[in-house]
Amino acid sequence: MKKGFFRSVSLLIVIALCFGAIEFTAFSESASQANFKQLSEWVEMADALLEKGTTYVEGKDAFDAAYDDAVSILEAGVADAGEIDDCIDGLKTAWAGLKFETVTEITPNDGLENDTGFDNFGSSYKIASGARPRIYYDINATGSDFWANIEMVYLYAYGYQAGSVTEDFISGTTLPVGTTTPATNGIRLSTPTYTQSAYSSSVQGWIQRNLIKRFEFSKTKLANIINLGSVHQIMFCCQGDNSPEATVYAGSLFIVRSFYEQVPVSYELFKWIIRAENLLGKGKTYTSGLDDFNAAIDTAKNATDSDDIDEIIDNIKTAWEKLVYVDLIEIAPSGGIENDTGCANFGSYYKTAEGTNPFVSFTVTSDAAAALSNSPEEIYIYAYGYDTAAGLTDTKLYDNLYEGNSNAGKTHIRFTNSEWGDGQYPSNNVFTRNMVRKYVFSALPTGSPIKFSLGQGAGTSATIVVGSLFIVKGTYSENLPSDRIFTWIDRANALLASGVDFVSGLDDFNAALAALYASDDSTEEQTLIDNIRTAWNNLCYESEPVAIGYPDIERGTDVTEDYVSNYDGLGEHYVCIQSNGTEMRVRLDCDIETGFPTEWFDDVLEIYFYTCGYKTENPEQAWGSKWTNATLNTAFTSYYYGGANVNKGFTKYSLDKDTVLEKLEGDSFRNVLVNQYRLDEADTWIVGTLYAVMKTKVGPSDYGLADYGDVNGDERIDILDLVRAKKYIAGINDSVAVYALDINDDDNYNAIDLSLLIDMLMQPIQYSDNQVNENEIF
Repeated sequence: MKKGFFRSVSLLIVIALCFGAIEFTAFSESASQANFKQLSEWVEMADALLEKGTTYVEGKDAFDAAYDDAVSILEAGVADAGEIDDCIDGLKTAWAGLKFETVTEITPNDGLENDTGFDNFGSSYKIASGARPRIYYDINATGSDFWANIEMVYLYAYGYQAGSVTEDFISGTTLPVGTTTPATNGIRLSTPTYTQSAYSSSVQGWIQRNLIKRFEFSKTKLANIINLGSVHQIMFCCQGDNSPEATVYAGSLFIVRSFYEQVPVSYELFKWIIRAENLLGKGKTYTSGLDDFNAAIDTAKNATDSDDIDEIIDNIKTAWEKLVYVDLIEIAPSGGIENDTGCANFGSYYKTAEGTNPFVSFTVTSDAAAALSNSPEEIYIYAYGYDTAAGLTDTKLYDNLYEGNSNAGKTHIRFTNSEWGDGQYPSNNVFTRNMVRKYVFSALPTGSPIKFSLGQGAGTSATIVVGSLFIVKGTYSENLPSDRIFTWIDRANALLASGVDFVSGLDDFNAALAALYASDDSTEEQTLIDNIRTAWNNLCYESEPVAIGYPDIERGTDVTEDYVSNYDGLGEHYVCIQSNGTEMRVRLDCDIETGFPTEWFDDVLEIYFYTCGYKTENPEQAWGSKWTNATLNTAFTSYYYGGANVNKGFTKYSLDKDTVLEKLEGDSFRNVLVNQYRLDEADTWIVGTLYAVMKTKVGPSDYGLADYGDVNGDERIDILDLVRAKKYIAGINDSVAVYALDINDDDNYNAIDLSLLIDMLMQPIQYSDNQVNENEIF
């Protein structure tokens, strides 16, 4: 007890001295630390901008230089306030100079999916024929803002005179709107109110046979349609009324706009934009409030220094809490393809079925079965169909057979399943042509798979198009987490965006993150934070490759000295050998005398080496030998393996970990023997280092979290942490585990955190097996 007493008194004295020193130094040095923090925030915002991967047409070099300057100052940790301010101003200026372009694709009316092989056509193209072939484009242009910032408008097209596919040009003339006098040979863009000059120039107006050509229309040529209303129809017109027959192929119309990046007005507003975008990125289905939420985000993105930032943030918060979403399960149709129909109601996938009894099946997952057993709010699907023979242009209903009976008056769509009895079909089952319709079911069969069908034994082939099956588990409103919870949400999202490829623990981490988003006033805040911290430290990622074996030649001619490789995959150690007779053999020896025990492989994800081989006299030709079959030598310390032929290019060859362990039968792993045989002529073989990729837990690595107060990350909380924290907050360059220093989780590191750390140090302290409470001592 006496030893604990003296240590406690010493601790109090040191704490007092440190606290006193902080009182004298914090005020004079905190400005430097605050400036560094501000610079760190701007680098963080720049990182988020760069992560978007935007291609800039101007300003990128200047921005990269300003960004590099900012990072250099942060890494050095030495600069005065003026230098940091100048660096931030330079980054802002470069940010505002970043220019990028957006391209809006407008497909031709009733266009066909692009199967021409011409990528320049875009996603759709149109064929028009006649004496005056025309192609139309509908443009939704609300007011003059639609045409703001336009750099160019263009499309690609080609054509030929009907009946003469070898003709170089379309014959005849293009007539400007409102005239009957031939003007120029070419292609033109026109609307009913176009003037005679509002068409593309004759310089670029020729339509050539067998030559897809770009036709550009300047912004001034499009000025006439700015005030035509909210919807414009633009006509791509070729030739005049009295011209010979011609055929034209034209792709989508592209509108290119240019913009400059908006410089963030504050780090706090920037954080709320990222928070809002992260929420939307979770892919929830919102039934209300989404328009207002998106509007609040857009306002935040376009904010200027003259705007009320607090009000803009409050608007995001208000809109956040008004978001209503459905928690649903989507079951994709078996064999479905990714939804490219334009019908969002189909979900992520859809399936087309055709025949006299067309059906689409669904496999019910365990999650879906659990949701079905808990009385879901709604079960629905979207679908449409038609008589196959009548085709897409016929709008009649398909005369469906229900329960095997011909009845032209019934046009039902229904589920079929062996467990269903007569009359067990949806109530809203009218099957309508050319209308994607929602079908709601009060229940589903208990078996799997489930079939969505048009009946049985129909005399006429029908086609149905069916989207995913949805089970709505419930409807909920978004909660707005507390500031402290948001701090951890931001940190978790930053970790996920860091590009680390986590190989385990991610499901638990995402679940803990989802719980943070769902938190409300009734949730135990500390429990949620403890859960995310625990899940964080249980994440595992792939380590850098670990060299576990170096190659050595056992059979063949060593030509390593004559071969120099620049291929990194081989590692620092590799061998190059030539066949000596009909066989070559390489041993990959472990660099540890006792080898690797089998339990060492518990965290191994992959074992591999790189190899290549070729005919010695003709390096461009691969050899044709075979590996030996996988076997084991009598010493139980080596592993022969088999596989594919060696390629002339460097190829990664992976060893199956379980097979290796089975062959070793519990002994230590010493080496791998690789053998080549049946060589018909002189061959060369290159074998690199044997590597293992390990599963590595984030804690206590660079990605892990130290406990609150463990500022130096040594898994202890003591006076050394207080000294390190004091130096860091005072602006002295000294690394800390920042999330351990931010004890109150407000994303700031200041005297408040120091005071809380001192409180922690004053709590019961562990001395061997004894706990001493400072209050009891005094």
